[in-house]
Amino acid sequence: MLRGKYLSLLFFVFLFHLVRSQDIIYLNNGAKVKAVVKELNVTTVRYKNFDNQDGPMYVANKKDILFIEYQNGTIEIINKEPASILPPGQEIVLPKKEIPKGPYELHYSNKNCIYLNGLALVNSDIAVIYDREIAKSRLSLVLLGAYNLNIQTNYTNRYIQALSNSKKNYDLGVGINYYTQAKRKTQYFVGVMVKCMHYEYVRETEVEENLNGIIYTRTKQENMNNFQVAGLLINGLQFRITPFFTYRAFLGLGLTNKDDDISKALNENGSQRTRSFPKAYLGMCVGYRFY
Repeated sequence: MLRGKYLSLLFFVFLFHLVRSQDIIYLNNGAKVKAVVKELNVTTVRYKNFDNQDGPMYVANKKDILFIEYQNGTIEIINKEPASILPPGQEIVLPKKEIPKGPYELHYSNKNCIYLNGLALVNSDIAVIYDREIAKSRLSLVLLGAYNLNIQTNYTNRYIQALSNSKKNYDLGVGINYYTQAKRKTQYFVGVMVKCMHYEYVRETEVEENLNGIIYTRTKQENMNNFQVAGLLINGLQFRITPFFTYRAFLGLGLTNKDDDISKALNENGSQRTRSFPKAYLGMCVGYRFY
């Protein structure tokens, strides 16, 4: 009985030694080869099949081997950058992560816009409007600048036209707009603007002079400069054509400050104007958007 126990113990020791005496070659394609490694050189591994150690010698290219686990338990990494196990010509395609976006999201990526007011050309104005969106595109800050090319003021500024030799020079303005719908290609907006117009004219006054006891009246002329300040309520529509181009049309109505010389000139023409004057400002603008 004792002898049978010794035989069983020897059998298990032999079996353990037999299992541990094999080398295992792990290939890039996931396969495992039970082998007895005989030789490693720069490019190849020479080995024999563990189950047929008297059989032929096999040669494997190192680029096809991931690592080798030797019989003593050590592991040797053969290929740190293994080739893909996919068939030739195929690539790993990862699923694309879809980024949720609202309607016309790209149309709101550029917050700045430079507009050219085409309607101002009727008055020979080169008018440029800068618009900067804030508060998630619900508000925009507005700056206006315009230069007039006319030699004399025309009918579009008829109150100033009543002055002698009047000429409009330039406009400056600042305002803010509110958009009722922030994420739409077509938007209605309301706003306020303070607009200042610089103009020049000739003031004519009657002066009495005594020359050798003779009193006569002559007209005295003075070159004058002045500003007309207007507060306007703006209503308009904005069309976001592309992320880079926008069309805008608006109408501004308000009042201007009182000017004594203009009131006097209008009264002389039969129009009784002693208070503030109504003011309108129209725009049909094409704009370029940028970040």
